[in-house]
Amino acid sequence: MSGQKRRLYVTANDIYSTSLAWFAPGRANADVQLSSICPATEKHIKKYSVQETRLVRETPELYERVVKPYIASLAPSTISWVYNILDGTAEAENVLHRDDDVETGFVLTPDLKWDQKTMSALYLLVLCQDRSIRSLRDLRPRHLPLLRKIREETERVAVERYGIQKGELRFFVHYQPTYYHFHVHLSYVSFSGITVGQAHLLDDLIDLLSLELEATQSGGPAPLQSMLERRTFTYALGTEHTLYGLLHAAGEE
Repeated sequence: MSGQKRRLYVTANDIYSTSLAWFAPGRANADVQLSSICPATEKHIKKYSVQETRLVRETPELYERVVKPYIASLAPSTISWVYNILDGTAEAENVLHRDDDVETGFVLTPDLKWDQKTMSALYLLVLCQDRSIRSLRDLRPRHLPLLRKIREETERVAVERYGIQKGELRFFVHYQPTYYHFHVHLSYVSFSGITVGQAHLLDDLIDLLSLELEATQSGGPAPLQSMLERRTFTYALGTEHTLYGLLHAAGEE
């Protein structure tokens, strides 16, 4: 069997690559999709290793004292693959839509987890051009034009490209995210694997920021912190995650 197996390069970006493999000739669809990370760091190994998970409650105080410094400590190289896509130096052939506006622009591309054939597993990724937004904690009412453009334009592109109907896509943002450059996930509505607590619907974030904007415009005093800064978030973390160790040491279990 090994002599018959062939591989087809799909894409490569920084340390990440994806390819397709066939175990026998003559088949239209690949038998396996292979994803590799080389060289893998200790963080990657921990992420993909079997480990226990725990729920944590991240208060605004814990965010400022623990999480925000943790994010700031991460090397820029950990998201160099994101900048490669935004700069057009990698995965350009996979880009479905590009908007280079520095404030409201973004890139839409298939997620590497999707084989781009199985429609029931459709999974797309939006990377915003604004590099100052690390996570949903950084979102403010001034980002509403960006979020609304992502919501409208990506649905339009998906409908035109894949022949799906409006309402068949789920738009969501992870917190905590896997990497700290603001991005939005799009998946087919029947796609499973969306984790309660981690996934926040984009429509809900737009609505929350719109309410905040309305409250400010009604004549009331502008709050010192945004709603997303003031919220307590509950989510699951693997016990081997560096952030879990920091939160645990700070008294959050």
